[in-house]
Amino acid sequence: MGVWAVWEVRNGVVFEGRDVLISRVVARVRELLKELEEVDVADVEQRARKEHGEGGTRSGEVRGWQKPRHGLVKINVDAGVKEGDGMGIGVVCRDEHGAVKWGWAERRREEFTARVAEAEAVLVGLQLAKRMKARDICLEGDCKELIEALQHGCTGRSDFHVVIEEINLFCRNFNSVIWSFSSRKFNLLAHELAHFCKVGGSLFFDDLTIPSRIVDLAAADLNERS
Repeated sequence: MGVWAVWEVRNGVVFEGRDVLISRVVARVRELLKELEEVDVADVEQRARKEHGEGGTRSGEVRGWQKPRHGLVKINVDAGVKEGDGMGIGVVCRDEHGAVKWGWAERRREEFTARVAEAEAVLVGLQLAKRMKARDICLEGDCKELIEALQHGCTGRSDFHVVIEEINLFCRNFNSVIWSFSSRKFNLLAHELAHFCKVGGSLFFDDLTIPSRIVDLAAADLNERS
């Protein structure tokens, strides 16, 4: 955006004899960003309307943690990779009211690349959803590359693509799966759980045994949304 605005001003100087003003460049960048934001909001709203009216697998980008529509549960996932400290996975499930139903935290000794770890977190989330008898889910994560790969059904021979294939096959256990991307800011519960355990440790909880830290973050999520 910045480079495009500079080029636009440069053309004005060369071809129209305009004066060079830094304030004009800054103002143009802000104007373009505002236009882009308005387009993004309209696109997100259009996708949301489609998701609410259709079944099957869909993908949409959200601007904050949003409650799933009636009949769905939302499963947020995240992974944390730190050299020498294994790989953390966090999964949390909430219902249409935003209430936490269950969650999972673990830290494996294996170390993967970040995108493979994120894909593993999605697979774990789906496995837990099946175990908890969920049938229609919205699975949300903050790895845009992964969500887009799941949306478009990309194929390949890398470790990442192997896990993607496993995920796609596992989705047959559900009536419908919606893929959703969210920023890290609105994926805090799963992020916290991904860093919750020490190496080799794991924790499962339900709505009666939720860690207090997760309760606080869940409440903050809802307050932020409202």
